[in-house]
This record gives sequence, structure tokens and C-alpha cells, in this order.
Amino acid sequence: MSNVIFVSEPDIYLANQNSILFVADSSISDFVVDLLSKGKQNYTVYWATGGSDFEWVINVGSQVDYILLDCKQNDFLTGFFIDKPNCFYYNNSINYNLININSGTDASDFVLQLLANEE
Repeated sequence: MSNVIFVSEPDIYLANQNSILFVADSSISDFVVDLLSKGKQNYTVYWATGGSDFEWVINVGSQVDYILLDCKQNDFLTGFFIDKPNCFYYNNSINYNLININSGTDASDFVLQLLANEE
């Protein structure tokens, strides 16, 4: 049995476990889920893209423990989430360091850091 539950719109999954919203290209979702499945904890992974329903993405974003944002997906979602303390981002063309210092080079940076901190 996998320790990762993958959820896409319009669904919501309620469980007492770590939850992450990825706003990223769907081509990396299998890679991210595979990385997280190597962890010791259970995860709920919500996946959205720049074309996802804004209401669903914002609703999920208000409920999750972490938001991982590919800034190239959607300018509105970037603007909405970038100042949240639980938001980590990459692919930014604008320097957001004054607003949020949680930047990385890609989604795997965040996932590997999360797994390293599981101890």
C-alpha cells in the first residue's frame, strides 16, 4: 500500500497526514509521487496546473500544509500564494526574496528537503 494519496480537481481528501498542493506541470507528478513514496510519513498530494479551476486551487491551498508553486504556471496563482509562509516556489522571473525566501530550482528540491526533515 502506498503512503501517498494523489488528488486532482475537483476532489478533496480529508486525512490526518501531511498535505501538499503542487501547482506545477503535470508531467512531473509521477516523479514527485515516486519520491514521496520513499518517505516514512503519509502524504496527500493535490495537483493543479495553471489551467485548473481557481476556486478549487484556492480552497485546497487554504487547507494544505505546504504549497509548491511553479511560478510559470499562472500569474494569478503566483500572486495569490507567493506571500504565504507555507509556499515554496521555483521558475520565478521576478525576484520574490523580499516577500518569500522559500525558493528552489525545481519541485524535487522541496520534496528532497521535506524527506530529509522527516527524522
